[in-house]
Amino acid sequence: MKNKNSFFRLLFLGIFASQFLFSGVFAATPSLSISALDTIAGYGTALKATNATPGARIVFTVQQPNSTQLFFDATADSRGNATAELSDYASRLAGIYYVSAEYKGTKKPGAPKPFRVYAESVSPSRSSLVSDLHIASLSATPKVNVTLSDAYGNPIVGHEVRLISTRADAIRPILRRPVTDTAGFVQFEVSSAMPGLSTLSAYDITAEVVLENRIQIFFTNSVTDSDPAIGGDDLLLAKSSSTSAVHTFEFEDVPDLISKNDPTTLTLTVYDSSKNVVSNYTGKIHFSVTSANANLATLPDDYTFTAKDLGKHTFSLAFQFQQKGDYKIRATDILNDKIYGEKTITVTGGKDGSLVPSVSVNILAPTPGKTGQNVQTVSGTAAPGKDVKIFDNNAEIGKASAGLDGKFSFVTPSLPDGNHEFYVVAVDEKSVILGTSGKVKITVDATPPELTSVSFQPNIDVAPEDPVQVTVVSEPSLSKISVSLGDTLLDLDPDTANPGNYTGTLAAPAQAGTYSVKVFMADELGNEISYDKQGSFTVVSSQKPSAVPNITAFPADARVNLVWGKATDDGTIAHYRIYYGTSAENLDQKVDTRDASTTWYIAGLQNATLYYFNVVAVDDQSQEGEFSPVVTSTPDASINPLFPAAPGSTGETGPEVLWLLVPSILAGRFLGKKKKII
Repeated sequence: MKNKNSFFRLLFLGIFASQFLFSGVFAATPSLSISALDTIAGYGTALKATNATPGARIVFTVQQPNSTQLFFDATADSRGNATAELSDYASRLAGIYYVSAEYKGTKKPGAPKPFRVYAESVSPSRSSLVSDLHIASLSATPKVNVTLSDAYGNPIVGHEVRLISTRADAIRPILRRPVTDTAGFVQFEVSSAMPGLSTLSAYDITAEVVLENRIQIFFTNSVTDSDPAIGGDDLLLAKSSSTSAVHTFEFEDVPDLISKNDPTTLTLTVYDSSKNVVSNYTGKIHFSVTSANANLATLPDDYTFTAKDLGKHTFSLAFQFQQKGDYKIRATDILNDKIYGEKTITVTGGKDGSLVPSVSVNILAPTPGKTGQNVQTVSGTAAPGKDVKIFDNNAEIGKASAGLDGKFSFVTPSLPDGNHEFYVVAVDEKSVILGTSGKVKITVDATPPELTSVSFQPNIDVAPEDPVQVTVVSEPSLSKISVSLGDTLLDLDPDTANPGNYTGTLAAPAQAGTYSVKVFMADELGNEISYDKQGSFTVVSSQKPSAVPNITAFPADARVNLVWGKATDDGTIAHYRIYYGTSAENLDQKVDTRDASTTWYIAGLQNATLYYFNVVAVDDQSQEGEFSPVVTSTPDASINPLFPAAPGSTGETGPEVLWLLVPSILAGRFLGKKKKII
């Protein structure tokens, strides 16, 4: 009796221990726990998954507030932790982001977890200050809009703003408390009891920052105001003035006689299509000479009209012409070249002064055309020892001196993209112009091409090594565009029917998984750039699982317990399928296991009846593996299974783990008795 109790005590301990021994061995792939820390726009953050299978490939999916999805790969470490980095560039948009994670190739992401990207600090240069009126009567109340944003354009919410005037104006916020709304916006009304020019600035009280932008509003008594206290006739808001669209510029107050080398004063007036002065024009203009003698004219620098100009500005002694003849001068709105005015100026002989060209100046470099370099070397020849001034778009950008060989050279500062017109003048010690070069026009484009999109066809369920068409959308006329996938580099061809589209075909990888490409682009000016991990397509497995090894059947009362070795696959084994029947040629019944565990039982069988069994593996693409040799077993009523069906099972089939301990326990008991008898 004592031995019998010891046996059952040993059996109970074995059962209890098995719960721990086998729970890890036969567990399903653990579910992932994901997280991401809140961050600030442009700072990036860490994406983390825990509870992963060590060594497993994890794919993080991040959805930005604008619904753009980004993908990041990571590998779980020995503790089951996987991390990836959301870059500063990918986190510039403020708002709610969502991150999810999945085992690579499973296509079963977990529930997304939110995290927040907050706006960065207020940017004094990116924030704006705008008025709906630049000229207003004393009875009007112009509205001034202040918009606070960070360096990336994200609105700054909940900041208190104060509007400050250079005069004793009445400033009233539209809301009781001037705090920025969800768009970073707050509005004020401004009124004045005194004619004159008010300059307004905005102060962010919360951040203690003054915005760089300033605006001006000119307040006037009425349309007939001629009070000399506010500037007399020059500041009249004439009855014929207009605030409608600009139509043209006109040169006025042109002297009857203009002599060569004499500084000349001209007035430029802005008109609408009805010949009314556009008094609220605050655009920027550029002067040029369109006739062949352009290099003999000295013109004013670009000028921005202010509210005080009231659509009319006089350029005092700002024009000079070095030789007699007709000069066709033009004033053009910089933002809209269709708005311009022209005037032909006739210059007479006049006196021969020190401005008469006596020094030959030539530009040898750069040469006209397009360039991808935003730093240029302006070089040429002049009289030995003479100083030269270098101009770009009529603005002086530097000085140099001609050497004893008559050569000069000047390296420009970094030039913005766009059109540039260089010329060089030789001057004496009093900066009197001695000679002027011809003009050289270049276009700078130092910006690399931008990637618009990358797509694949097909992009899902691609068979290994099948062709996949790649389409990249960027700017037209690229000199080179290619994509790389692993060791494969593919040059793309332009789609003539769709300018800016480039296509090519590559072979899908042999291994299942999700793949993206690296894109390399270069434009005609040599600007190069590459983009990593662009687009995605999914390759599915075509290899069937291997045959299941070492299938063993153990009989019990009205059932058979099965155990087998693990099958292999290029993907993941999802579960196993058991075929059985009373004939080796007709296994007419089947059952699927719950997961990739390698043990199961079949219940509800007839005792003393020979059954035939086979087990095949099924992968995550639902492909069955190869069949193994059939095994047999006969249920026997004399063999007690000792253990009931697994909880929640039907009692007909189910997973079997604990019964594996019984043969070992019984064998140990038998050997113990034998040893005692001896």
